[in-house]
Amino acid sequence: NSPSAPTVGSPGQNSLNVAIGVGDGNPSNTAYAIQETASGSYVQTNGALGTTAAYQTTAAWGAKTVTGLNANSTYSFKVMAQNGCGTSTAFGSAASGTTTAGLPSVTTQPATSTTTAGAILNGTVTVNGGAPLVDRGFYWKTSPGVTIADNKLSAGGTGVTAFSKALGGLNANVIYYYRAYAANATGTALDDAEVSFYTLAAAPAAPAVKGATESSLTVAIGAGDGNSSATIYAVQETNSGSYVQASGALGATSVYQTAAAWGIKTVTGLNHATTYAFRTKAQNGAGMDTAFGPAVSGTT
Repeated sequence: NSPSAPTVGSPGQNSLNVAIGVGDGNPSNTAYAIQETASGSYVQTNGALGTTAAYQTTAAWGAKTVTGLNANSTYSFKVMAQNGCGTSTAFGSAASGTTTAGLPSVTTQPATSTTTAGAILNGTVTVNGGAPLVDRGFYWKTSPGVTIADNKLSAGGTGVTAFSKALGGLNANVIYYYRAYAANATGTALDDAEVSFYTLAAAPAAPAVKGATESSLTVAIGAGDGNSSATIYAVQETNSGSYVQASGALGATSVYQTAAAWGIKTVTGLNHATTYAFRTKAQNGAGMDTAFGPAVSGTT
C-alpha cells in the first residue's frame, strides 16, 4: 500500500526527526524510503541526505534524525514503500518541518585609528544563524576576559558584513580588551577570541631642569600630562640630539623609563657655563612614541 505521510518533528538548528507514518496497512517487514522533496535527496540510514534511496522497515527507521540541514529552513519529506519483490509504490503524502534559528557567528578584528582617548573597534558577522540580525557591536573593558556583562558598545545594523564603531572617552596609554557580538531572535553570540589595544600616550609636558653645577644639571619628567603611571619616557638634550642614559650620562640611544624611575636625574659630563635644552617623548604600552614635548633649558 502507498505510505501515509511521515511524522516530522523535534526541530534543531540543523536537524529534524522523521518517522514512517502509521496506519497504511502494510506488514511490519515492508521496506520504506524517505525523500526530501525540494532537493530530491533521500534520507540515508545514518541520517544524512544522499542521492540513492535507502530502504528499511519502520522499526529500523525509528525516529530518524536527519542532519546537515540549514537553520531556520522548512523541509518537506515523503515516503514510498517497497514489497518483498522490490516493487515500489508511488510516494505518499508529504509532511514538513522547520529547523530552528541558531546563533550568529562573529569575529573580532584589530582596532584602528587609535588616539589618546579612543579607537575604532572592528568586527565581522560571518553567519546570521538563519534569522535576521537585530544588533551588532562590541563588549569591552580594561582587563582580559570580556563577557556580555561588561561595557556594551552597539554598532547597530543587520548586515552579514564587516562593521565598525568608534569608542571614545578612554584614558591615555591604557590597554583595553574587546570582543565583537551579534544578536538575532535566538540570542547573542560573542566572539570566542578577544582583541586588545593601547590608547596612545599623551604628549609630555615640559621637563623640569634645575640643579646647575659646573658640569651637571638635574632633569625631571614634567607633571600633569594625563598619562598613566606606567607610561615610559625618553629624555633628549636637543642641541646634541643625545639622550639621557639611566646613569645620567648622555648617549646616542634613547632610554625609556617611567617618570618615577627617572626621578630627578642628574645629567653629568656637561661643559661649564653652557646652556643645554631638554625635552621628552612618551611611549605607550604598544611601543608607539609621541612627538617630543616642549623643551626647557638650563645653564651650568
